[in-house]
Amino acid sequence: MSPAQFLAVVRGRWRLVASIYGVVVLAVLAAALLRPAEYTATATLVIDPRPDPVAAPVAGAAGVVGASAFLATQVDILRHERVARRALEGLSAPTQELLRARWQAQTEGRVAFEPWAVEQLQRQGGARLAREGGVVEVSAKAPEPRLAAELANAWVRAYIDTTLELRVQPARQFTRFFEERAQVARATLEAAQGRLSAFQREQGLVATEERLDIETARMAALSSQLTALQASSSDSASRQAQATGAQADRLQEVLGDDTIRLLKAEIGRTEAQLQQLGTRLGDRHPQVQEQRAELASLRQRLEAETQRVASGVGVVDRINRQRLAETRAAFEAQRAQVLRMKAARDEAGLLQREVEQAQRSFDAVLQRLAQTRLEGEATGGPASVLGWAEAPISPSSPHPLLAVLLAALLGALLAGGVALGLEWRQRRVRCAEDVATLLQLPLLLSLPRVATPAR
Repeated sequence: MSPAQFLAVVRGRWRLVASIYGVVVLAVLAAALLRPAEYTATATLVIDPRPDPVAAPVAGAAGVVGASAFLATQVDILRHERVARRALEGLSAPTQELLRARWQAQTEGRVAFEPWAVEQLQRQGGARLAREGGVVEVSAKAPEPRLAAELANAWVRAYIDTTLELRVQPARQFTRFFEERAQVARATLEAAQGRLSAFQREQGLVATEERLDIETARMAALSSQLTALQASSSDSASRQAQATGAQADRLQEVLGDDTIRLLKAEIGRTEAQLQQLGTRLGDRHPQVQEQRAELASLRQRLEAETQRVASGVGVVDRINRQRLAETRAAFEAQRAQVLRMKAARDEAGLLQREVEQAQRSFDAVLQRLAQTRLEGEATGGPASVLGWAEAPISPSSPHPLLAVLLAALLGALLAGGVALGLEWRQRRVRCAEDVATLLQLPLLLSLPRVATPAR
């Protein structure tokens, strides 16, 4: 339908359109003007999306939340039923009595007061982000200016208390948990230290590394002595074998003995004299026989002296063997001592690492305990009050101008809709365009309206 056709329909049914329009406008205006006045009070909060400086070092990167998500979360908390219940508890006694009177008048006691009051507060209150920053507006509606301001301020205080409780309550629960863990970690540390101390007393470990170095140096010295004694014993054993054999007179001790050298020299002189006397006097001469007896005596003395010196080599060999056996036994005992100390050091090292691990665990628990205690003693949340709500001067509703515009719009829409509905049910020809539309033929001529004479 074209605008011309619509205007023709309105002109044809102007009485009906005017009646409906007038009735609707009057009804809407009456409803808007007779509605009781409502006042809206607004409090302003500033929410800091930065992480808590106390909890941030422990939370790390995982504890950082986006600013937009954090602000949206805080707005959801503001609108939550828990905040509404706390705001209801924070209202003054006259306000609660007023709410109870309204509850009794509306429900006659058929529903519980607290759920009804919480629902009314949620309907009358609201929270929204004022802009892209962290400013949040908390508003409340009431039939009285003072009541609206009190509701808004109670809502803000309830939100601040709730956020503080949400931060402090888990921290206090964690504090109790970490106190228990600290006692367990302390007992574990004391037990580990007790085992280490008992093992050190049992093994006699005071300065393990220093004593082990001393014992190792002592074992190295015994090893050097053992090597030297083995060489000496091998040399004395070979000389002992030589002394007990046919080559005892070739021993260095025998060759270097002064008595043996003197006896050999004396034997040489006696042999020379015996040879001279034998040549000059003959073998049977008494001087020759005497000289020969003296030579035999000197040789016996030489042999006896040689045996004596050679027996001294055997004594040295026995002494070397005894010293070698003693040194070997001392070396084996020292090596066993070093091995035992190394084993004790390794065991003590394990016990020491257990103590260090227990100490680290205890320190970590103490650190978290101190952290949670600080969090549990927090006195503020992420929000700060930028401005408390004050009693508004003028009501927020109803708006007379808005009511007039709304009445005019609704009246026009309803009157036009009724006229069009009746026109579609009972179609009439009201203009030349209707003739062409109904007959589906082109319009050739249109006669002007002829004014009729007045009767």
